[in-house]
Amino acid sequence: MILNQEECNKEERWYAMRVIGYRVDGVVRRHLDDVHVKYFQPLHEVVRHRGNKAYKEIVPIVSGLFFTYGLESDIQKCCVECDNKLQFIFPRGHKITDRIVIGNKEMEDFIKVASQKGATFIAAEEINPAVGKKVKIHGGVFDGVEGKLISKGRGKTLVVEIGVMAVKAKVTPDVIEVIEE
Repeated sequence: MILNQEECNKEERWYAMRVIGYRVDGVVRRHLDDVHVKYFQPLHEVVRHRGNKAYKEIVPIVSGLFFTYGLESDIQKCCVECDNKLQFIFPRGHKITDRIVIGNKEMEDFIKVASQKGATFIAAEEINPAVGKKVKIHGGVFDGVEGKLISKGRGKTLVVEIGVMAVKAKVTPDVIEVIEE
């Protein structure tokens, strides 16, 4: 969803944000924690090698991508306090005052699925909207999550899409309700 600046200050919303600069994600995360702004940054665990030693490290899925929650004016003030290292993502072909906004339900579902170990992230352009049916999950860790269901081999895969990216995870078929569109 794309909203202009006046619409963004009426209620708290989720905004797609980007970090400007190399390796400043941690600085921005600490600043958002300090000013008590709710945010989500998709992270995953990777194995790195240094010499002949291997170690695990938690890193962003997409470096520099954040989702922040609040009034646009509060988040804008936070961006200025952070030396403009955090900026709103503007959609191409729109005015600079337009923002990419994610609905609360879509973001809650995305966070629920993305927080599970083994979740896989997909660029939004890789999703084929013709494939799969819209479903709602009942019970288990994904209770209440809505998304598209893709059958692959013996298992079923749930894809939750929020516009700028998507996440997928395996689900069991007995907890799936097909939603008629």
